[in-house]
Amino acid sequence: MTVFSFVASNAPVTSWSGDVNNFIKYLTGNQGLPSSQYLITVEAGTEPFTNPAGVTSKLSVTEYSIAVN
Repeated sequence: MTVFSFVASNAPVTSWSGDVNNFIKYLTGNQGLPSSQYLITVEAGTEPFTNPAGVTSKLSVTEYSIAVN
């Protein structure tokens, strides 16, 4: 299994709304993901990084939803 992770470059992210299809288009056009593949799982979380400023990661979720059209 291949996992593709997208990490925010500017923190903190306090909310996000978007079209996951843009990520799929990027992966098929730039990262070699075959267009015949199916998206079967969507997850959200934090990515651990070493941070020279000593900032810690925290994920608080009050609502999480995804719609497939």
